[in-house]
Amino acid sequence: MSRRRTGARYVPITISLQPSVVDRIEAQLGPKQSRSAWISKAILGQLDNDNNALPLSEASTVRLMSEIRHRQDINGEMKGIIEYWLTKL
Repeated sequence: MSRRRTGARYVPITISLQPSVVDRIEAQLGPKQSRSAWISKAILGQLDNDNNALPLSEASTVRLMSEIRHRQDINGEMKGIIEYWLTKL
C-alpha cells in the first residue's frame, strides 16, 4: 500500500534562461533558499498582479472559473465542482 500524499503537488517543468538572469536570481538567494521556490513566488506575484487583466465584468465565465480554481483558499470539493463544470462549458 502506498503512503498518502499530503500538501501541494508539484509539476516539474523545464525553462531556458539567459545566464545573466540566473546570476541575478542566484544573487537574491540565501545559502539554503530554493531557486524553484523563488521562481514560483515570482511567477505567482506576476499572475496575481497582472496589469493586463480584464475587468471582472469583461472576463468570460470560463476564465473566472479557471482563476478561482487555482486560488489557495479553494478546498478540494470546490475545486472538483469547478473542474467538472469547466469540462461542460
